[in-house]
Amino acid sequence: NHKKDFFDKTNTWDWSLKQIDGRWASLDLQIDYITNNALRKNRLPTIVPLDNHFSSYFDINTFFVADASHWFARNPFYLEPLYLKTIQNSYDCINEIDADDARDIMAIVVQSANAVKPIGKAGYLFLVISLFSKDNSIRMATLDWLLQLIENAYLDVNEFKHTVTKILANQVDHFIPTTRVCEQFDQLLQLEGVYLDVLDKTLEELIPKMNPTNLPRGFSKILHYYYEVNMLTLNAIPKNVINALEEMKKNNSVKKIAIKILKK
Repeated sequence: NHKKDFFDKTNTWDWSLKQIDGRWASLDLQIDYITNNALRKNRLPTIVPLDNHFSSYFDINTFFVADASHWFARNPFYLEPLYLKTIQNSYDCINEIDADDARDIMAIVVQSANAVKPIGKAGYLFLVISLFSKDNSIRMATLDWLLQLIENAYLDVNEFKHTVTKILANQVDHFIPTTRVCEQFDQLLQLEGVYLDVLDKTLEELIPKMNPTNLPRGFSKILHYYYEVNMLTLNAIPKNVINALEEMKKNNSVKKIAIKILKK
């Protein structure tokens, strides 16, 4: 009950993407807290005067990544604010990070994999952004963290697939290259087993949410992964995925693979 109460309290916030142009996007964090510092910096566009678990951390100057293991060694109450504060500080533009930010992000990702624990909404947002990061080293380290979550049965598949879909399907200009997405999906496909199940559920969430008239370049590769997964699992294709594929086959860029899946 204590664990459930903690995650319920730390999940009372939301986020959305703010598209800047074809290469850039930033996160709009809608958090139920208010501080003078946040108001001065105007870093949080939507601020509601309601105290919650995050309130006491965002203005504490000492709450930074000097030694990531320090925060992990204390108690899980520190981790969700740590993930969220790192997103706020280091992923202001989620497709571009500087060297200092990359170092902080990497330290937290590595420690998250080494001391794997269940995570909440902030953890999944940090996980997915890092999984598709511009920095190759961060992507690979984050994949290891994801695998650890799966192996230890800590992964909330619903939260993970929802976060992946919210980032990938709601893009106007598709600022995350499909190659980065395929790189991670390919790893899950090759590992099979429980990893394949995560990939299957993620794709079944993602495909119906994509705009069939504005698919990212190379999306046929994403559909190919779904075809490969379906060949291995032999699962029935959900009706909403079938409907999405029927629409997508009108798009020449994915017509061939969409028809191939539908004929299976």
